[in-house]
Amino acid sequence: MAKNIVLFSDGTNNQGGSGYDTNVWRLHNMLDTHDNNKEKGKPKQIAFYDDGVGTHKSAPLKLAGLLCGWGLSQNVRDLYVYLASHYEAGDAIYLFGFSRGSFTVRMLANLIDYASLPDDPDSTLSPKQLMHLAKQALKSYKRHIKSQKGDYLPPTLPASDTTIKMLNKVDIRCMGVWDTVNSTGLPINALRKFILPWWVQDSSIEHLPQCVKTGFHALAIDEARESFSPTLWNEKELTKDQYVEQVWFSGVHSNLGGGYPKDSMAQVSLEWMTDRLMLLPKLEQQRKNVSFESGVLRFNVKRNMLYAEANVNGKLYDSRSGLNAFYRYQPRDISRLCMDASGQKISLIHHSVFQRIDNATSFYAPFNIREFRVVDNHVQLPHEVEQHVVNTKDNAGDDSRADILHSVNSRVLLYWVFIGLSITTAILPFFQMSTFWIDGKIQLLSTPIRALGNILPDFLSSWVEWYAAHPSLFLLLLGLFLFKRIVVKKKIENRLLNVARDVWQNLNKELLSKLMGDSKADVSKDLSITIRDIDELSLVGKYFMKAERKVSDKINWRSNSPPSQGPEKKMGYDDKSLGDSAG
Repeated sequence: MAKNIVLFSDGTNNQGGSGYDTNVWRLHNMLDTHDNNKEKGKPKQIAFYDDGVGTHKSAPLKLAGLLCGWGLSQNVRDLYVYLASHYEAGDAIYLFGFSRGSFTVRMLANLIDYASLPDDPDSTLSPKQLMHLAKQALKSYKRHIKSQKGDYLPPTLPASDTTIKMLNKVDIRCMGVWDTVNSTGLPINALRKFILPWWVQDSSIEHLPQCVKTGFHALAIDEARESFSPTLWNEKELTKDQYVEQVWFSGVHSNLGGGYPKDSMAQVSLEWMTDRLMLLPKLEQQRKNVSFESGVLRFNVKRNMLYAEANVNGKLYDSRSGLNAFYRYQPRDISRLCMDASGQKISLIHHSVFQRIDNATSFYAPFNIREFRVVDNHVQLPHEVEQHVVNTKDNAGDDSRADILHSVNSRVLLYWVFIGLSITTAILPFFQMSTFWIDGKIQLLSTPIRALGNILPDFLSSWVEWYAAHPSLFLLLLGLFLFKRIVVKKKIENRLLNVARDVWQNLNKELLSKLMGDSKADVSKDLSITIRDIDELSLVGKYFMKAERKVSDKINWRSNSPPSQGPEKKMGYDDKSLGDSAG
C-alpha cells in the first residue's frame, strides 16, 4: 500500500524540542506516524524533521548559518537522502518548511524535478552511496542554475563508472511553507555584493516545479525587515495540474511561523494549513491528471484542540527590536509582490486580519493592503469576496496619502540616522582625543560606565575604558539614541498608525462583519461599498494614482456557489466547516 512521506525543514536557529516551538515542529508532532498498515484504508505515514540552519554546536558555524544560511545545502542533501531511501512508486510526498526551511524544501523540490530519485526498489544503495548521489545531483543542479543550461550528467557510484538509474517521474503531492525568505540574511541587502561576492542566488525557487501538484504559502503582512522580503511562487507559470494558494496573515515573520514565547498568532496560520491539507482530495478532483492513493494526512490530536489555542489577537512582536534594529527598515509592498507573482495586485487576505482590525487589538491597522480578496478556512463564509478598494477624493484626498508616505520615508531616514550613530559610537575610540572641560565635572559617570564592562564581552573593554574617560561624549551619544528611540520613532509610528487606523474605521460595519467571518451576517445581497483610501495605502512604492480617480466596484457576495474558473478565480474556498475530527 502506498504511504505518506512527510519531510519538515525548520527556520533559522529553530531546533525542534529546544526553545519555543514553530509551526513546522508542531505539525511534525501532530502527525500520526504509528504503523496503521493493518487498518484498512489507512496507509503508513513516515516523517523526517530537520533542524534549521544556525543550530550548529560550533559557534563560528552557527554564526555563519545565522548570517548567510551556511548549512542549507547540507540540509537539502539530508532530506534528499531520507526521501531516496524510503520512496517507493505510488507514495505521496509532502514537504513543509518555515523561513529558510521553506527555501530548503523548495530547493529540494527543484532538485527532485531536475534530477529525480534513484530507481532502487530493493534498497541496494547504502547511505554513503545515497549521500554521494545527493552531492552529485545538487552540484549538477547548481551548475544548471548558474549557467541555465539543460545538460545533466547522471550520478555514478563512488569510485565507479556505474551509472545510477533514476526514476522517470516523481510527483510531490503538496508543499506547505511559511514566509519563504532568501537563503542569506545580512542586515542590509547591499552588503551581500561585498561580503558574499561569489554567492549566486537560486532564483528558480520562485517557480513551482512541475513535480509539485499543490502549494500552500502563508505570508506575514507586518514584517518590515528588508532582508526578510518573501519569495512568492510565480503563479503565472502554473500548469493545469498545479494549484497554489498564497495567503496573507497578521503578524511579523515569527508571529506567522512560530518561535516566540507568546505564540497564539502563529497557530492561526497553522489552523489554516491543516484545514487546507484536509481538503487536498477535494482540490485535486478539480484537476484531471492529479490523483494519489494514500488519502489525506492523519493527525494524532484533535484539531479542535489546536484551534482553541489560535488567537489572532495575540501579541504582535517587533521583529526589529534589540540588535535586529540593524536590519534595514522596509515594509512589505504586498500589491507589488502579488503583481510580480500573479500578474495582478489582488492579494488573498485571511479573514482573521479583519478580526484584529475590528477589535482594534493594539490599535492594529495595516497600511500596506490595497486590493484584496478575503479567504477563510473553517468558518462558513461567502466563497469569494472580491474587494476592489477605492480612493475617494471627498473622504481621503491628498493629505492621508502624504501623511503615510511621509511617515514611511521618515522611518527609512531614521534607520540611516541610527546606523550613522552606531558607526560613530564604534569608531570614536580609535581616535586620540583629549578630554573636554566638562568631563571633569561629570567624572562620577565614569564609574557606572566602567561597570558596564562587567556585563559586556571582554573585547569591548577598550571601548568601555575610552568612554569612561570621555563621559560627555558617552552622555551625548546615549541622549541621541534615546531621543531617536523614545521621541522621534514613537512620534512617526503614532502618526502612521493614526492615519491608517482612521482609514480602516471608515469600513462599513456590515461589510466588516462579513470580512471577519460572521456566520449570522446576511450574505445574499450585493453591496456597493466605498472604502477610504485603501487603494493608495501601500505607499512604499514610488508612484501613486491621482486623488481624483474614483472607482465604483460592486462586491459580489455569493453563497454556496462553486469556485469560479479563470486565472483570477482559482481559490477553491468552497468547503463546509471541517469540524473537529483528526482527519
